[in-house]
Amino acid sequence: MTGVPLLSVKVRRQDSFRFESLAVLLLLCIATSLLSPYFLTGRNLLNILLATSVIGILALGMTFVICMAAIDLSVGSTLALSAVIAGTVVSVYEMPWPLGILAALGTGVLGAPFSMICLALEITGDFSARAGRKSARSRVG
Repeated sequence: MTGVPLLSVKVRRQDSFRFESLAVLLLLCIATSLLSPYFLTGRNLLNILLATSVIGILALGMTFVICMAAIDLSVGSTLALSAVIAGTVVSVYEMPWPLGILAALGTGVLGAPFSMICLALEITGDFSARAGRKSARSRVG
């Protein structure tokens, strides 16, 4: 046997940006618009934006969390709890929808500091704080 490895792996630099995903998305949009006359209509584009808005907001929040070098798994739980609170305020208590939005924003604003305080005071471990918030969310609904 020689000292040559059978499988060579290229390591990509972290600071390089690649456009393959963007190019595939652009080609997919072009192909879909050529195959369907309804794809590039304003109504369909609005439907696509509405369908992806929650994931986009969640991704923006996770970007801030990752930039602070704090990987927090409770972002999804906080989003779900905020949605449950907003739905409860609007449907059960029959309040106007702007109050539901304010309740959801308040839940999100208070949820993250609650988790961080528990972690900073070492009241619970990382996993316990997040599991406790998930448990609280399941009891609200």
